[in-house]
Amino acid sequence: MDLMAPPMKKLIKEVETVAIFDFDGTITYRNTTIPYLKFISEKKFFWKFLQKIPQAVAYQFRIIDVDSLNNIIVKHFFKDLSQEFLYQSGQIFADSIVPRLIKKTAMQRLNWHLEQGHYCILATAAYNIYVDYWGKNNGFNQIVSTQIDFDHQGKATGTLRGKSCNGPEKLRRVLECIDNPQKLYAYGDSSGDREILNYATHSYYREFN
Repeated sequence: MDLMAPPMKKLIKEVETVAIFDFDGTITYRNTTIPYLKFISEKKFFWKFLQKIPQAVAYQFRIIDVDSLNNIIVKHFFKDLSQEFLYQSGQIFADSIVPRLIKKTAMQRLNWHLEQGHYCILATAAYNIYVDYWGKNNGFNQIVSTQIDFDHQGKATGTLRGKSCNGPEKLRRVLECIDNPQKLYAYGDSSGDREILNYATHSYYREFN
């Protein structure tokens, strides 16, 4: 079982058409972070989650930003867990839980782009430990996601590696993969997709039911 995320590909310079898909709320019916946290924490989830409700409320009222919230979650739920465990559980989660959350219409559009030979990028704030595996298995040419940091012993440090893949950071990371395609389709559902939707030549906001 391949426990590592797919490596970042080199800059693509001769792609005419690119399609960028957000994941949570665009391809899926709901955010996948909480289901994954529940999946790995099992009976401890609700107690752990209750402890972090104040921070979640602070994020909703924009008192803290997405990076602060993500670092709090990662420290609380992931710190000192092994890379092997997190990637392995991520693959099981992607195979067994995520399919129940997928919008059929979103997958039909993805498959249309793939059939046309378009370069498809999954760009999401979801954690790489499960979403990279899902994206790779569903035909995406490239995945940019929020990265979990591990130390030299393969233990989660309790922090992100870099920033959350959201908003301006999401656009920045996508632009590392492409170089001025003639057509750029973008699909998103939230303020975290605003920059990509504004950059695209063909933007679709909350396109899928």
